[in-house]
Amino acid sequence: MLTPFAHATPPTTATGTFTASFTVLSVTTAGGNTIITVNETATLTGSFAGIRIAQGSEIIHPDGSFIASDTGTFTGTLDGALGTLVITGHSTGVGGTGAGGFIVNNGTGALEDTHTHLTG
Repeated sequence: MLTPFAHATPPTTATGTFTASFTVLSVTTAGGNTIITVNETATLTGSFAGIRIAQGSEIIHPDGSFIASDTGTFTGTLDGALGTLVITGHSTGVGGTGAGGFIVNNGTGALEDTHTHLTG
């Protein structure tokens, strides 16, 4: 009987900043909730250097709490390796304060084997 062998590189730390701009596509209401759909363009600097184009939505509940999610394609470099990645973000919170995370996968080029889950 053979046992499968898995190989992964050790985790590394990524740092950096981003700035984003949003274009509102729609604002609707349902059941007292406000639903906002947007296109987002983000410029990332640091370990991730490039542009991410995404579409997402935020649902704001009557009590002020929210849930937001988006999915987009990052084109650029990660620690100098060139390619694209799909980055899916999600967050929850109240008012202007929240926390969430990102799932990074589906890489191409030198980022083909990049997979990670980031929280913050």
